[in-house]
Amino acid sequence: MTSSPTPASLHCRLGAAVEFLAAGAAGCDVDQVAALVGCASRNGLTRAFKGRFGLTPREFGREFSARPGAGGPTQRAAAARQTDDLIRMMRETDTPAAPEMLPPASTPSHTNDIHVLSWMYRGSGYLDIGDGRYERERGVATWIPAEMEHVTGLRENSVSLPLGNAGTADLHLTAPLQVRFSSA
Repeated sequence: MTSSPTPASLHCRLGAAVEFLAAGAAGCDVDQVAALVGCASRNGLTRAFKGRFGLTPREFGREFSARPGAGGPTQRAAAARQTDDLIRMMRETDTPAAPEMLPPASTPSHTNDIHVLSWMYRGSGYLDIGDGRYERERGVATWIPAEMEHVTGLRENSVSLPLGNAGTADLHLTAPLQVRFSSA
């Protein structure tokens, strides 16, 4: 991630945040969502989210959990509807001048205290750990091991989305683990 996200990458991050918040409803931790979508802090996510949707992430979680069916057997359907509503709102408020192409980006070298699962939604990228490079093409999900210094990068017009994480007690990884999903 570059230090200042472009409007297009911020748009992608907010879309991912909506999905995480809708899936977790009121029990979702905003700090975790901020980290999962690549925001430097909870405050950064909150400012961007409120600027885009008029609600803070916490308010969104409370409002979502208060909806009929939230927490019941239709929670997944309600989450999908809420996400669809917010994504539709995002599209309606986009400026026509928004760039079609996303610039290449990379994170500074860092470590995570948890294993992170990242999926290449569009385009391609890479994961550098030590002297090794792991290519990431569209449809490839990669477990990035905890406590290993690494750099993640995206090539032009690429989008990578976090899918989840696991603690070191739950999953033992000593190297990245990759799996390719079918294009369907």
